[in-house]
This record gives sequence, C-alpha cells and structure tokens, in this order.
Amino acid sequence: MTVLIQTPFPTLMELVRLICNAFDMGRPIKKELDNKALDLYVSLPEAMEYFRKPEIYNDLCWIFNSVDLSQRFIDKVHHALTSYIEIVHQEPANGLSRAQMMPILFRLFGASVLRGDLHIGAKAYQISIIDPSSKVATKAVPSLITYLLKDSYAWQGMIKSFDKTKKDKIASWSRGEHIPDLSSIKTLLSVPGMEKERTSIVLARAWDYLLNETNCEFDNTENWTTNSIFNALHSKMIEVGKSLNEVINLENIGTNPSNKDKKSITDHELEIQKIKSAIEKYKNPYFLNYFHDLEVAYIEIKKGNLKKSLSFYKSAIEKLLYRDCHDIERILDLAIKAASAIGPDKAFCKQIRKLQYNFRLALPHHDKATDSNNYQYHIQDWEIERYAEEFHKTHNSESLKKPKSKSGPLVLKTDGTIRYDYRNPNKVISMPLRYGHKRMPQLAYSVQLNDFPAFRKLLESGASANCLTSANESPMILALEKLSYDSLKGDNSKKFFNQLIELKIDNKTLNSISDKKRLTILHSAIKTCDPDIVSKILKLGPDINITATHDLCTPLQQALSILKIAKEGFPEITDDLINTPEMLEALRRESNAILGNNLHSYINFLENPEIMDIFKGLIRETTSNPKLNPKKIENIVKLLIDYGSDLNYKHERPIRGYTPLMFAVECGETKIVKHMLAHGGNPEISAYIPNKGVYMDCYEIAKAWRQHETLNLLMIHKNHP
Repeated sequence: MTVLIQTPFPTLMELVRLICNAFDMGRPIKKELDNKALDLYVSLPEAMEYFRKPEIYNDLCWIFNSVDLSQRFIDKVHHALTSYIEIVHQEPANGLSRAQMMPILFRLFGASVLRGDLHIGAKAYQISIIDPSSKVATKAVPSLITYLLKDSYAWQGMIKSFDKTKKDKIASWSRGEHIPDLSSIKTLLSVPGMEKERTSIVLARAWDYLLNETNCEFDNTENWTTNSIFNALHSKMIEVGKSLNEVINLENIGTNPSNKDKKSITDHELEIQKIKSAIEKYKNPYFLNYFHDLEVAYIEIKKGNLKKSLSFYKSAIEKLLYRDCHDIERILDLAIKAASAIGPDKAFCKQIRKLQYNFRLALPHHDKATDSNNYQYHIQDWEIERYAEEFHKTHNSESLKKPKSKSGPLVLKTDGTIRYDYRNPNKVISMPLRYGHKRMPQLAYSVQLNDFPAFRKLLESGASANCLTSANESPMILALEKLSYDSLKGDNSKKFFNQLIELKIDNKTLNSISDKKRLTILHSAIKTCDPDIVSKILKLGPDINITATHDLCTPLQQALSILKIAKEGFPEITDDLINTPEMLEALRRESNAILGNNLHSYINFLENPEIMDIFKGLIRETTSNPKLNPKKIENIVKLLIDYGSDLNYKHERPIRGYTPLMFAVECGETKIVKHMLAHGGNPEISAYIPNKGVYMDCYEIAKAWRQHETLNLLMIHKNHP
C-alpha cells in the first residue's frame, strides 16, 4: 500500500517516529520506523509496541534513569495517542495539507505541556519555554544551558573538566545553532551525578526539535486554548467547504441508502459522475474523492463484479484515513462485510479490524502478537462468518455461495436425536445451523445436550477429552459452563465433570481458549465458584497466568471480580456502563454477534426499555444465585495465590497496568491483600488512571476508595516488611 498524497493528520506510526526523532531514540531501527510510518493500517496496540523495542526502550531508561519513569512516559504517550485518534475521528480535514495541520497539532501539544498534562514526575530543571514579554514559543536548550551554568554545580564542574572541542559543542547548543543529538549527550553526560541534567537536556532537545518540525517557533501562545485551536481548524475547513457546496449537496444525495436502492444502476452511475466532475473542477490536490469510490463499490456489487467492488472499498478507506473519519464506523462496517463474503479476503479483514481497534469499534481478543501478520490474531473465523452472513442478508448476491458457518450460534437447530457411532467414539459430527454446520466431537455434543447415558457409553468406548469443537470448546469447558454461576440452565450436577476429571487432559486442551466467550478450563472452573472443582483443575497444571475472557484477565483477576459481584452485586446499569466497548464486546461474544459484529450496533438494542428490563432481570437472577458464596470464592482466590499466580500482573483492561493486588486493595479485601503481600505482591507499582489523570499505587488506591483498614495493613507492611 502506497500513500500518494500525504494525509493532513499524521498516521500513528508517523507520530511514533516523530516522538522517537524528538528524543533522538531508536537510531538502529530508524529505517524500520521510516518504512512503517506511512502504513495507514497500524493499530494503536501495534504502534505502542515500538516503545518496548530494546532500541527505543533502552534509550528511554537512560534518559529518565528509571524503569518506572520510562513506563510512565509510555503510558502518557498511549493516552495522548488515544486522544489524538478521537480528534482524527471527530474533525474532518479533507482538503487541508499537512503543513496546515501540523501547527494546529503542535499547539494542542504545547497547551498540554503548559497545563502539566504530560508531567511524569521526572527530575528535571524547570525553565520557561515562552518568552515572558512577547508570549511566543521559544527554544528551550539555550535557556536551559544558561540556567545550568548559573545554578548547577555539577554542570559547572563538568564544563571545567572539558577540553576546547567539548566546550565548543556546548557553546553551539547554547546559541541554538544545533540541537543536541542523543549520542553526544550520552558521551558528555553519562557520569554519575548528572542524571537530572541529562534528563533536562533531552527534554529541552525534544521541545526544540518539535518547534523546528512544525515551524512553530515564535508562535503566539496566547492562542493555545482549546477553543482557539479548534476554531482555527474549523475556519480552515469552512474555507474548503465554501468551494465544495455543489459537491457536498451531491454527496448527500448519492450516499443516502434509501435513495440507492430505488435508483437504477445507470442513474446511480450518472449521479456519482457528477460528483467526480465537480471535484475535478475544484482542483484541490489535498481533497480526495473517497465517497466516489464508495458509491462505485456499491454499484459493482449490484452488477455482480464483486472483486472489483472490494478494490474500490480498499481505495475509499485509504483515501479517507487520517483525512475524514467522521463516518468511519459505517464505512469500515460495509468494507469488512464485503471482505468477509468476497473470497473471503482475510488479509483485508485483518487490516480493517486493526482500524476498528483504533476507533473503539472492536477490542483485541488477546494481549499478545499485536503486530502479527496472521489474521487470526486480529479477527477470528467465526467473526468473518458472521460478517459474511450480514453481507448476504443485505445483497443476496447470486455470484456468491451462501456462507457455511462452522462455529455456530448459541442454539443448535436439532431436536437432539442423533445416532451416536460408538465404534468411532471420537467421530466429529456436523450439527445443522442457520448457515452451514457446527462441527462437534460426539463427546462434546453429549455434554452440550445433557445426554449422560450416551456420554458414559462414549467414554466406555474410549472417547478422548481432548477433542475440540469447531468453536475451540473442550468437553470439560462445556461441562463446567453448566455449573457456572451465570448459567441459565440451572444444572447443579457434577456428573459430567466428575467423569471428565478422571481422564487425561493434555496441556494444549487445558490452556485452549474458546473462540467466543474466550474461556480456558481454569477460567470456567472459577466461574463455578466451587473450590473443590478449582483445586482439581489446578492439580492438572494449567497456565496459572493465562489471560482470557472478554476482559483479557488472568484467573486470579477473574476470581477477584466474581468475589466483588458476590459481595456487592453488579454495578447499576447506566448509559456510561452500557456504552463502554468492554460491555458491548461481552454482549457481542455472548450473543454470537446476533446483532452484528460492530460494537455500536448493540447500543440501540440496549437502549430499548423492554430489552433493558429483560437484561436487568437476568442480572438479578444471576446475583441471587446461591453459588455466589463469598467465603467459597475467597478460598478460590487463596488457592490461586498459593499455586503461584502473578500478583503483579499488569492487565490491559479496564485500566492498563492494574494488578490483582491493586484490585484487591480497591475492594478492601484486607485478608486477601495480607495473603498477597506475603506471597510477593508489590504495593509500590503504580498505574495511570485516565479519568483522574494521575498515577496511583496501592497506597493511593486505598486512600481514594477509603479502604482504611487495608491502608493500615499496607502501611504496617511498608514500615515492617
């Protein structure tokens, strides 16, 4: 993929490269950063992984002289890029150049610096980056060196020890003739006692680099208010819009879905040709006609030219990214449905899914391999099948075969009367679904349908517990799910579990994660709230720290979450809770994407009062389940700790960097916290709390949540470790 015209908004990787260049970090991988910079499809998790590469991370640790501060820097970058994507989403810039956009973005950055939003607690000298009389932005390095010569004894001593060459180099920095490079700073300032000076010099260097790159030296900082900055952007877009009134009117007609279906192909083609001609007359090289490509994609589907249609979807997306993303949800949804049905083009599905991550339309289903070329690390086959089904519902194209799902919905289309093959106990059978079939080993099928006599006979015939369904479910997971506290089946019998636990379950099956609900055998065991079951599963030797479930949590974090539900119930169902991607993702996976794969398609569904009443009724039924026994769940938590759970594991959701110990402190589980501290829990680890804009360790979390008893325990541990 080649970008022919530079986008007004920089790509995520261009910003990563800009940050690295500002600090002069990661020189050994500079070429890699250059090659990746124009990749429009890089996801935020993938972009952030670059700061973990040794070539960049080691430089960060040297600059800040601290692993903790380096992590804080990375957290701030993550938060800033998340906010940046929101701006890209909300602010159309089609028709603007990069030169027009960069000063606007720098002012947003500069305003954040002045507010202290980017402060990470690094030890650095405070100097002004604004001329006090004219209020314009100025270079930082010359002012810093002047300050150091006057107030830093360490700096003064260093200068005295320098030869003429080194002194001349420092003098050129102080005159603003050259921006210090990191290798020179390392050469001059690596001696002990100069940590504060080197951090200050590098931070000043980064500021000066960005001033140069954006041509914002001498920019009037009195205009660095949020309203002023966005008003300037809106004014530029109004100028673009004045010359495009004709195009905008035609666009509104051409993209109206109700109008499309009523038009003949010929009329539709004539209409979009008018749009194309109008834009060509406009002659703005920075305005890209992506909506023309979207309309042509639709027409080619109607004509039956499906592969051609897909190429126009690709073209449209590449034209609108980082240029005009206000309608990105709808456009990505159209494109991924087409890509799933036509071919399917799994590589394109993967690219679209990565974009959906960025715009909070989807969540990664694991926390590893963010840059993997394997599509299954980003989008699962069952999701592609659902998208393909949606495409067929809309277009019903005769040029494509109907999708044949292998993963299946929640309810099988069968009366349960199948003929088991006991001579071939591990035989995989196909169960009829709405589209295609779901493939299930006979043993798994007998568990699913609660057919215990057939189940026993299959075991006697030698059936294996290691055969998985096409949705990656083992017989053990299906058996444990029947016993789960949130199961609607109400089955309290352990008969399937008691038989399966006696069989050999290999490590691959033990740690296999089911496709939709994202469960392992251990996670499913924890949901039974039965310490005896969890103990027996732990003796099999599962990965104690594997991340699974919708929230990518470890078994210990999951157990703590269930303990909180057992004691406090579910939180009140509010719009803020419903509209979180995490809640929508859970509903999508639990419902087999019955309302679609796009997370936003679930919002209107949940806002329906009748649906909400049903939803709340299910929650009340779940929280009243006697299985939610706090004492038993506490025993499960202690079991997991005793078996070596990582008490300091930094989770991705719902707060990046939150550990099980932090969660236990938040909940005021003093006895559990004491057990964790005795097993290596570290209360000094901090996590960035976005809604508060601060870093908090366990002590601060205990204060914020008013867990006084837990705080007293932490202070005793701190004073008498």
